[in-house]
Amino acid sequence: MDVYITEQVGECSNYIEEGKTKKETVTIIISPLRIETKEDTLKVVSGCSMFSSCGDKRCHYSAAARKLPRIAPRS
Repeated sequence: MDVYITEQVGECSNYIEEGKTKKETVTIIISPLRIETKEDTLKVVSGCSMFSSCGDKRCHYSAAARKLPRIAPRS
């Protein structure tokens, strides 16, 4: 079995610069970061080139989606 894994170049129309609320369209690259195998299963974990600067909490790839909300201490 041959498996070919490559990057994908495209546009993201939901990019939100960290700390802002306005959506922009930017060029992104989705590329494979890690390949995991288990028995007869192959899993490719991918990432976006703009993940660290994106504030879109709904996007699976963005750093904002990975940050846990802070819980205020009880008074």
